[in-house]
Amino acid sequence: MRWFVSLCAAWLFVLVAPAQAQAPAKRVALVIGESNYRSISPLANPSADANLVARALARAGFDVRLGLDLDKAGMTAAIEDFARAAQQADVATVYYAGHGLESGGRNWLVPIDAQIAQASDMARAAVSFETITRSLAGAKVKIVALDACRDNPFAARVAEGGTINRGLAEVEVDGYVVMYAAAVGAFALDGQTNSPFATSFARWVSEPNVDLRLIAGRIRDDVAATTNGRQCPFISASLSGAETVLAPAAAGRITGASTARAAPSVFFDYVRAVRDDACFQTTEVKCITRQAVLRDGRLLTFEDDMKARVWSADGATLQRTISPPDYERHYYADAAQALVFVGAVEDRIGVHTPVDLFTVAGGARRTGDFDHGATEPKLEIVTGTPSVAVFTYGECHLSFFDLTTFRTTGDAYWAVPLHCGAGKLDWIFADSANQRLLAGVTNTRDGAPNAETLLMQARDGKFICRIAGPAADAVFNETGGFHIPGAAGAILAYDRQCRVVRTDRLHRAEITGLYPFGGNRVLSRSVDGVMKVWSAGTGAVAYELTGLPRRAAIQGIAANASVALILNEDKRLYLWTGEPRLGAYVGPSAAVCSGSLSPDANIIYALRCDGQLEVWRRRAR
Repeated sequence: MRWFVSLCAAWLFVLVAPAQAQAPAKRVALVIGESNYRSISPLANPSADANLVARALARAGFDVRLGLDLDKAGMTAAIEDFARAAQQADVATVYYAGHGLESGGRNWLVPIDAQIAQASDMARAAVSFETITRSLAGAKVKIVALDACRDNPFAARVAEGGTINRGLAEVEVDGYVVMYAAAVGAFALDGQTNSPFATSFARWVSEPNVDLRLIAGRIRDDVAATTNGRQCPFISASLSGAETVLAPAAAGRITGASTARAAPSVFFDYVRAVRDDACFQTTEVKCITRQAVLRDGRLLTFEDDMKARVWSADGATLQRTISPPDYERHYYADAAQALVFVGAVEDRIGVHTPVDLFTVAGGARRTGDFDHGATEPKLEIVTGTPSVAVFTYGECHLSFFDLTTFRTTGDAYWAVPLHCGAGKLDWIFADSANQRLLAGVTNTRDGAPNAETLLMQARDGKFICRIAGPAADAVFNETGGFHIPGAAGAILAYDRQCRVVRTDRLHRAEITGLYPFGGNRVLSRSVDGVMKVWSAGTGAVAYELTGLPRRAAIQGIAANASVALILNEDKRLYLWTGEPRLGAYVGPSAAVCSGSLSPDANIIYALRCDGQLEVWRRRAR
C-alpha cells in the first residue's frame, strides 16, 4: 500500500519487521551537518543537529558515519564510501542538515565551499538528490531525511540564466521513504540549540516496538507544539500494510565519514539521454527506445517508430537513421560483421520472408528473401563470417540462411519431423570463431519430454554430436571445447569431439546460466544466489559472489573480464568486480529494464522501463 502524507513530522525511521521480531539487522547511516559556509553566513544549528541525530541513530542500532562541514569533494567521497556500506543492508539512512536548493525541478544539497551565482553552477557546486538516493539503492529499507529547507541566501543572489528557489521540490522515489523538514516550497525553522526536526527525531527514534505510524503521530505532535503549527514537513513513503516497527537493537558506533578513498572509483555520472529530437510522436508511435546494442564501436538503438538509429559510442552524435520498408519489422544486430540485420514477415506468410541488410557505417541496403514452409519463421541468432542467420519454424526445425548469398545453406532436425510432437528450442549459443552452434532442445513424444543438447556446424546445421538430457545453458571455451551444467551443481567439460574430459563440482544448487568471462574463464550462477568465475581449463575458482537474487540478470562483461554489469531484481544496475557483494549502483533512480556495458567498462547504457535510454560515464579520479 502506497501512502503520501503531508504532516507536521520531522523524521521517520523504519525496519520492516513485526513488532515481536528481535533478529539482528545490518543498519547503517550517513549523517551530514553543514554549518560553516564560506561564501555566505554560517548556519548555527546543522552541526549540532547532526551530532544529536548521530547519537540517536547509534542508540537505535545503527553504525553511523558522521560528516561535519564537508566541502564538495568531501561530501561526494563520503557518499561514495557510504554506498558500499549500504549494499545489502537491512536499513540504510541518510540525514542531511544544511542548505538545500531547488532548481529546474531538481533538489540540490549545498556543501560549505559552494559558489552559486546562476542555475548552471548547480551541478558543479552542489550534490544532487539523485546522488543520495543512488547511495541507498542496495538496502532493503531506504530512508532519506532532508533538514535542508532553510531560508537560503543563494536564491536571492542568483543572476539571470535560470531559477533557484528557496525550499525543496517534492520528489517521489519508488521504494524509498523521503522526509522533508518543511512542506514543498516552504522553509524550516532553526530552533534554538537544535532544530524541531532533529529534536523530535532524537526523542522518539529509539522507542522499541512502536509502529511507524504511531511514531509519526508523536513526532507530528512535537513539531506542531514546538512551532505553533508554523512548520509542516512533507513525508513520501512506500510501505506495505504490515506492521512496521523499529525493533530493539544493540547500540551501534559513530565514526567519521570518509573524505578520501584509496581504491579506484566505480561511480558513474549521468551524461545524457539518447534520443532523436526529430522523432515525431503520435498516438500510435512513441519516441522511445525498445532495444539498444553496441556494435563495432557504435551504439545502435531500435525505436518505437520502427526505425534503427546508429549513434557514436557516447550517444552524442546521431550518425545514421535506417528507415525500413513498409512491412512489419524485426531487428537483429550482427556481431560478426557489424551489420544490422532487418528481418520481416509480410502478409504472405507461407511464401517468403523479406531480409534486409544495412552496414552500420553506411552504404546501400541489400535485400533478399528467405523461402520457408507454411509456418511463420522466427530469427534466433546470427553468427559466423560470412554471416548465417538461424531460423526456427515448424516443430523441431532449424533453417540456416546465408546473409551474403541470400540462400538456405541447410536444415537441421533434432527428431524425426513426422514424430516430433511438441518440440521447442530452449536456447542457442554460437562459437563464431569455430563456426559452431550449441542448442538446447526439448520435444515431447507420447507425453514424455525428451531433452538434449546439439552441437552443430553453423553454416549448414549438420550435427557434430548429440548429448542426451536437459541442460539449462552451455558455453564454449577458448580452446574449442564447451561446458554444460549437470545435476546437483556439477559442470561437465567436453572436448571438441564431445567427450567428457572433466566434471567440476562448483555449486551446491541447480545451475541456471553460464557466460564466457575472458582469459579462458567461465562465469556460472546457481539458483541459491551464488555466482563464480572459474578456469575453463582447470575448474579452479577465481571469484565468488553470494546472495545474488535469482531474478538478477547479467547485462554485460568488460573486455578484460574485470567488471560484470548486473540488473538486479530491484530494477537497478550494479557492478560486480569479484568482491563479496555487488558494487555501487549506477544509472537512474527510475526502474531499469536492460543495460549494456562498454568494452572498457567506462560507459553504462541504461534502458529505463519507460523507454528512455541514458548514458552514464565512469567518474575519473
